[in-house]
Amino acid sequence: MKLSDIPNVENFLDKKVKIEITGGTVFIGTLKGYDGFVNVVLQNVTKPLYTDSQVVIKGKEIKSLDLIE
Repeated sequence: MKLSDIPNVENFLDKKVKIEITGGTVFIGTLKGYDGFVNVVLQNVTKPLYTDSQVVIKGKEIKSLDLIE
């Protein structure tokens, strides 16, 4: 995924998001940061059978990034 694929991504900071990565795994957490390669940092992360305080996900693995309202 490229930064241009996510318009207004800066508006997602400190908000709850859902990220699906290659292979279908879904992470839900608070978006704390990102870079030009869409590598992201999530806090308070949950996914099936998994909970962690912080996760870094490589941008090239991200299939979708959606705001949870």
